[in-house]
Amino acid sequence: MKKTKIFGALLVTVLAFALFSCSSPSGGDDSNSGSQSGRSKIDGKIGEYGYPYEVGDIVYKDGSATPYSSGLELTDSQKAAAIAVIFYKGNDLNSDDENGNAVTNKERILGVGLEQRNSGSLVNYYGWSSGNGERKIPSIECSVRGEKGNWVISGDKDGHDNLYQIAKELGSDNDIYEYCDYYYEAFAFARNYAKNEACVNLKNTSFESDWYLPSIAELYYLWKKVDIVNPASKLCGGKTFGDSEFIYSHDYWSSSQAPDDEKAYSFSFDVRENHTFDGEVETQKKFSSPVCNICAIREFTEGASVPAVPRPDAKEGKLGRYSKPYEVNDIVFSDGSATPYTAGLSLTEDQKAAAISVIFYTGTQFNGYNAFGNLETGIRRIGIALKQSSNKLAWASSSKIQWNDDINNISCKVKGEVGSYTFENNLDGS
Repeated sequence: MKKTKIFGALLVTVLAFALFSCSSPSGGDDSNSGSQSGRSKIDGKIGEYGYPYEVGDIVYKDGSATPYSSGLELTDSQKAAAIAVIFYKGNDLNSDDENGNAVTNKERILGVGLEQRNSGSLVNYYGWSSGNGERKIPSIECSVRGEKGNWVISGDKDGHDNLYQIAKELGSDNDIYEYCDYYYEAFAFARNYAKNEACVNLKNTSFESDWYLPSIAELYYLWKKVDIVNPASKLCGGKTFGDSEFIYSHDYWSSSQAPDDEKAYSFSFDVRENHTFDGEVETQKKFSSPVCNICAIREFTEGASVPAVPRPDAKEGKLGRYSKPYEVNDIVFSDGSATPYTAGLSLTEDQKAAAISVIFYTGTQFNGYNAFGNLETGIRRIGIALKQSSNKLAWASSSKIQWNDDINNISCKVKGEVGSYTFENNLDGS
């Protein structure tokens, strides 16, 4: 009888230990970067695992991932291929439903891009909006209560569709494409994230699109994991949060509307020692605040995407489908309208006769500097003319300029090899 009791107690202990060992984390903000349950190491990829799964994972352009840990070493090719660091896994960042109830049946995995747009001075700054900034957008509003480190945020916590909601609010009277790129600067940086000079490794990958400006709730959860995000990003050669010496450059724009019509939320990442503003939620005027930086995030959950901002159709009588050229492969007509080229596209004879150019580039890589010495931030769209000279023409006539003259202000240095050239100085030939 005594032996039976001892055996039974041992059996219960073993079963309890087995159940405990097999249980997996429930997700949420308590995800840790050490657990690799649910995935196996993979060969033939840039990273150690086939996909990002845990907070702290460094994500590469082929979709694979390597968990960050102190002392981790990456090859130069891994650093060049890194695109994001996972900062969140869970269901707390779903927006509330129409009745104000929390949605808990959807797990999200979010990563932050390694590039940022930083406000380096009171001259070189970026607004939330410099047009229609006073208009309130109820569908992207959040309520923030509590105190630093214990914020309670309700409402629109998922920021992936906030630019789309702004477009709906503005309606057809405004060209949201142009408004986004020229008047909604913070949103434009995130929306066009892959077009930034430092993000060339995203070109022609599955992660070229669907970047967006985070909500205030997403920024808060990013701040909670900044101790792992910053060193992981720095290891890859990326930007870090909150370590700038410029006093006004520690707040980051969110995509969330504040209760005040003219204000949006920002979050402070002032990680320097003994700085009390770190972790604070602020409200800033959308169109006049000079103090906020911009980051871009992306959801790495399978099937997640950002809704496209509606592109304005051309008015009746125009030659093209859309009112203006915006994207690579747009065919531009003499009336300023455009039609995207796709395989199998048919044009009328009138359209062919009126075609003047094809857009081959959109981005910031070829931007020049303004009068203050700061790099221009707007998206440039460049097209190639359809007509070319069949005559042999010299670069310059010898009667006008000597062939060996050194014109310093248009000189350009070229490095690299076919397919991977890099250029320095005078990137803007206009």
